[in-house]
Amino acid sequence: MLATKSSPDVAFQLFSANAAAYENAAFASFSEQAALNPNDLSGAARSARSLAVEALRRDPTSAKALALLALSEPETERHKAAIAASQLNRRDLTLQGLTLEARLANEETSQVIETLDQILRVHPEYSREFFPVLGQALENPAAIPAFVRYLDGSSPWHEYFFTNYAVGQASLRPNLATIRLEQPIGDANFDRRLVSQLAKDGEFATAQALFDHLNSAKGDEKSGTGQVGWSSDFPPFDWNFTDESGFRAQASLDGELLEIFARPGNGGAIAERIFAMPQTPFELRLEQNETNANQAENVRIELSCPGQSEPFLTERLALGRNQIAVAEAPGCDQMRLVINARAFSGEATLRARLSQIAIVAR
Repeated sequence: MLATKSSPDVAFQLFSANAAAYENAAFASFSEQAALNPNDLSGAARSARSLAVEALRRDPTSAKALALLALSEPETERHKAAIAASQLNRRDLTLQGLTLEARLANEETSQVIETLDQILRVHPEYSREFFPVLGQALENPAAIPAFVRYLDGSSPWHEYFFTNYAVGQASLRPNLATIRLEQPIGDANFDRRLVSQLAKDGEFATAQALFDHLNSAKGDEKSGTGQVGWSSDFPPFDWNFTDESGFRAQASLDGELLEIFARPGNGGAIAERIFAMPQTPFELRLEQNETNANQAENVRIELSCPGQSEPFLTERLALGRNQIAVAEAPGCDQMRLVINARAFSGEATLRARLSQIAIVAR
């Protein structure tokens, strides 16, 4: 028993019923031959076949012996043998690796995901090697149900794949958003990052659908209707505020107002957000207060299509109540609302407060 790993050939001579010793001897023989000729793993497996057979005679569930016998077969038979053998042992990396090879060769996407789940549950240290394979599967929309079924959060590697690999790949993010609509993912920053990255990729409709889903779960308003608060949790579908020492915007403590601060000589976009395009005609209604009357028009609102530099509407705000009518809009699905503020040199510091914006059908 002591010699089973270190000297398996001695071990099975001392005790012929020692299946583990035959298995280790077979794998040692295979490894030696594979090192001599890495391009002929099947030939290396055939050289160890007799020892593998002896191991199976003593233990029909010997995982490495099953793997070596499968590897010694021609390709088609090897795939069948590996898949069959994997039903007996789902923990051995060699056997599961052969099963993965067979699933990939047969283009069995759902089974590829299942096999990778079995491998990484036992061997999470191989995440770096297998995540790209899993990423290729995620690019296929038909694989989404399998991801929902197998990557359900029951193993720590599931969340790690989503939050540390998939969300960083632009090609995977649209399908990742579909998965997120089906199930929660535990990392607190994951949703924010996914929404933001989708918008940066130009996937505005997908990002907005995910944002609305997340907000509906919280009971908040959707991205294009009604009274709009000053939440900044999920930019760009929540607000993105400028925060500099002499030029900044922030929500008031009760969340009811936007507080704007601009020292002389500072100006530009101070708050912005993307909305679903309301049906025209519509109005934007808000109030501006706590600013000098002669500086009220230093705050203005611009509306544009995301990705376009020229606004289709620019309106300077007056002190008190403002109603901004939008009779027509371009044919984009979203609109970008920018609040600009400026304090000219020689003027007083601009301090303004804006009420929540109401988007109202006309």
